[in-house]
Amino acid sequence: MSIKSPKICPQCGGPLREDAAGGLCPRCVMALNLKPETVVTGEPAAASAPRTPEELAPHFPQLEILECLGRGGMGVVYQARQPQLDRVVALKILAPERVTEARFADRFLREARALAKLNHPNIVAVHEFGQTGGYFYLVMEFVDGVNLRELLRGGRLPPAEALAIVPAICDALQYAHDRGIVHRDIKPENILIDKGGKVKIADFGIAKMIQAEADGDELPAGPEMGAAPTHDPTGVVGTPNYMAPEQAEKPGAVDHRADIYSLGVVFYEMLTGELPGKLLEGPSKKVQIDVRLDEVVLRALERKPELRFQQAGDVKTMVETIVGGVPPSGVPAIPAPGKFSWFLSPLTSPEVREIAAHLTRAERSDLVFLGLLWGLLVAVATFGNLWLLMSFPPPGNWIVASVIAALFFASLPTMNRTQRRLLASAAWAREHGYNVGNIKLFSFSRRNLRRGLIFLGAALLLIFGQLKLFTHLSGSSELSANLKEHSARLAAQAGRNHGMTGAPFVGVFSNGTVELMLVAADPASNTVCWLADGSPSSEPYPYTGGRVWAADKEVRAVAFRVHGPSSSPVLKFNKEIGTPSSVSGGFTDPKPLDAIFTEQFTCPSNLPTMDVQIGLANGPWETHMGVDPRGGSAENGDPDGNMWDIAVQTTGSGDEVAVACQYSIKQDWETRFVAVDTNGKVTTLRPKSQSSIGANLTSVMASMSRDEFEKVTGFQLQRRKRQWVEFRNVSLEPGHRTKVEILDATPGK
Repeated sequence: MSIKSPKICPQCGGPLREDAAGGLCPRCVMALNLKPETVVTGEPAAASAPRTPEELAPHFPQLEILECLGRGGMGVVYQARQPQLDRVVALKILAPERVTEARFADRFLREARALAKLNHPNIVAVHEFGQTGGYFYLVMEFVDGVNLRELLRGGRLPPAEALAIVPAICDALQYAHDRGIVHRDIKPENILIDKGGKVKIADFGIAKMIQAEADGDELPAGPEMGAAPTHDPTGVVGTPNYMAPEQAEKPGAVDHRADIYSLGVVFYEMLTGELPGKLLEGPSKKVQIDVRLDEVVLRALERKPELRFQQAGDVKTMVETIVGGVPPSGVPAIPAPGKFSWFLSPLTSPEVREIAAHLTRAERSDLVFLGLLWGLLVAVATFGNLWLLMSFPPPGNWIVASVIAALFFASLPTMNRTQRRLLASAAWAREHGYNVGNIKLFSFSRRNLRRGLIFLGAALLLIFGQLKLFTHLSGSSELSANLKEHSARLAAQAGRNHGMTGAPFVGVFSNGTVELMLVAADPASNTVCWLADGSPSSEPYPYTGGRVWAADKEVRAVAFRVHGPSSSPVLKFNKEIGTPSSVSGGFTDPKPLDAIFTEQFTCPSNLPTMDVQIGLANGPWETHMGVDPRGGSAENGDPDGNMWDIAVQTTGSGDEVAVACQYSIKQDWETRFVAVDTNGKVTTLRPKSQSSIGANLTSVMASMSRDEFEKVTGFQLQRRKRQWVEFRNVSLEPGHRTKVEILDATPGK
């Protein structure tokens, strides 16, 4: 025969009854509630040992003091018995070292008065309070049970248990708030559950009396209640992990909504088993619970009091509404939307997300089909109309686009009803009372609005990209020519050196392309022109005027189309043609993204082909050197071994100041002469005249107003590196067919 071992308390080792709540003896349960986690500002006195029951007995003849249960932040609690009433009570005495401190004595008396007003089944009752023998004391209800912290020791609670506890807490808080009392320290240690399962809030000892001067018991409560100053209006009171932000930031202005925040923390911890983090997420993101609880918890945890629930009763109402929509066995484990959530609109309401999470495979297929149909309508109404407007002439394009837009907007109510019918027909939705009339498709909560803004931003970027593509394909060039150019560019990116036997002849530089369009003989005489490989061209040469000439030389001209941001190009030819000083030309089209550049040059009459490089600069400007606004000179070298010089002279005594400058120019660099004012604004000086002094120096004459000059802090020489695209074996004679080679630009070289 086996002998049954007696049960013992795991905390203290004492005997344990069979029906002990939470597996602890009543003494240890009360001790857990008395852990001194509450923060109270002020200089604490040195702690002394609690008085023994024998030392206290002469001062409390009406009680039998049985034992000391524990010590809290403000007092010591004993288990006692009232013989006349034959009941066990809890005796709370202000910590002996606090008795001489007026701040804590006043707080203790305020606690007693506050608790004396509270008579509610979910609040630990106060039977008596007073002062005797130098001790301030409270005689309170003894709760034989366990606190919420002990229940949470094993992790989160089942959702059904959490949803049963929260309404009772809300009832107690609403009752206290209606009487102008704020708890200010709601936490699991202060929430007790007795053996019968009744929830009770303990330790209103740090409660803040909102209107202590009022004569009546009933005091108004609500967001408009004033925060009357307490004895310590700047003191921070509460437990850090559960305090509302305003308790730490503005402790003198705390009202009842601080308790709602703390309730939100406790609710979150019950559902997830952990405290909210800095990056707050709904509980359904961590555990499988009803997604509708996210809105309740997150609203209670709003940092700004005005955005929270304004009454504890509102929290209870929402929780009971959620509980009322589920089977009696408790809140079901609803999977958080995952695989299917990508298909839902960012403004989708919580009930639609919940129904979607419970769809069967067939029901989900129907919803996907409806979503694809809806997406097709949106695409036709947006991108289709955009294509019509850009591809066809008015007014026909506008008429067709308007008809499509009208049909789209007319279909919106039908699509809305169809989607609600489909959701309401789902098996899970029917079981839980959803119908076409009570399903709200969209919710404009703060979280959904954030999702919507992100989605809208992505959609605008997509539309902008499509618009840029359409603009590129339907710009000044023919569509087929643009497609060929794009294909040539892709081919160019596949290898740095590629041969071309047919137009267009396109090279690539950073952020753009350059096409060698035409070669011509003496364009001033309007003669025939040809392509780079010698084949005939049907386009006329874009002649810009002017002419070059040299004895025993042939006159030729070349035209380029530059697509992309760049400055004025420069050309380099093979040695038989000569240096850039023997060429002349310029832009024929001022458009920055698609401009035609022409050059005339001379070459030997028997030269069949040439190699030509075009240099383009489109990167950021860098300041290489500068001088004082009164004038001066400077010189500097660079890592490539080039020497740079700048000399500036300013003259003028009237309203205009003349600025003369000489500065270095290099073939591989584009340069400019700028002025910098006191605000850091950079202004390029437009020359009245400009001339070259040799191959590497230029002289500029410019002017500026006296007011502009007075703001100048210095003149600078700025530069940026040119990139070179090379075209080899370019035919100099019509009909002389060649295979043109193109070397794309290498960035940074």
